[in-house]
Amino acid sequence: MLYFSPSTGGFYHRKVHGMRGTPKDAIKISQERHRELLEAQRQGHRIVAGDDGKPVAIPHEEAPPEA
Repeated sequence: MLYFSPSTGGFYHRKVHGMRGTPKDAIKISQERHRELLEAQRQGHRIVAGDDGKPVAIPHEEAPPEA
């Protein structure tokens, strides 16, 4: 099970980080979405939390969404 934390901007896997190591604001994401985001990052995008807290990839020169 993969999660993204808006507060840390990081990804977490329950098998690796456990319940205690996963931030409380972590949002579940699919493996497919995780792969899409990593591919976008590989192409020069940044991964940030969108307005809804879910991870989005933005071009590196854009500012992250206002919270």
